[in-house]
Amino acid sequence: MTLLAIKNLTKRFGGLTAVESLTIDVESGGVHGLIGPNGSGKSTVLNLISGIYRPTEGSIALSGAEITGLKPNQRARVGVGRTFQNIRLFPTLTVLQNVMMGRVTQQHGSLMGIVLNSPLVRREVKETTDRAREALRFMGIETFADEFHRNLPYGHQRLVEIARVLASGAKLMLLDEPAAGLNSSEKKNLGHLLTRMCDVFGSTVLLVEHDMRLLMSVSRTVSAVNFGKLIVTGSTANVQSDPDVIKAYLGAGSSK
Repeated sequence: MTLLAIKNLTKRFGGLTAVESLTIDVESGGVHGLIGPNGSGKSTVLNLISGIYRPTEGSIALSGAEITGLKPNQRARVGVGRTFQNIRLFPTLTVLQNVMMGRVTQQHGSLMGIVLNSPLVRREVKETTDRAREALRFMGIETFADEFHRNLPYGHQRLVEIARVLASGAKLMLLDEPAAGLNSSEKKNLGHLLTRMCDVFGSTVLLVEHDMRLLMSVSRTVSAVNFGKLIVTGSTANVQSDPDVIKAYLGAGSSK
């Protein structure tokens, strides 16, 4: 079943066309990789899906419902979560509190309810805390729950960001270069966690990642773009052997 449907998506910045007539379907469950050389439009695509940018043309649908006109917080509410290339955690909050922030858009308690500590607010706080701890436990970093993220190793901070998206209950997780700055051991662990996350929670991940070995090892389907245009979508084997992908992204003459 198609979870995310991108149709004829175009984004222009003045005279520059960053994404042009892009059409991609992301199936529910598993990892869908998005690859392309630097400047090919990958991060722009994620910004369009998450609502940071508004498309010049085209449409975006999640679970069959149009989300093209929704603001970022509204998209988060209907199930779009993401991480960024640069770590974006709140410096004055603990690891647990940072992960709990992922569920802010899912809460319904009013300001007065918060002041009066209403039953709804108490229930939501407990549910949010439980979901955050579950996400941290799954990522293997629950022991750091009460630490400030700046005290954690860089690789663990990356996992905190992913835990925050997982705790949000997002239908679609947009992960932008989650392996950036990680060593080989941390990348292997990340790949294992992404695979298990899809198996255990039924997560759907749209993954942008420069580490081709990692991306190809976890992705069920891959879409390759260049100059904002789709080259091909298919299995990892088909995409890796596609001559246009080899020329544009892997390097002419490469067989890997």
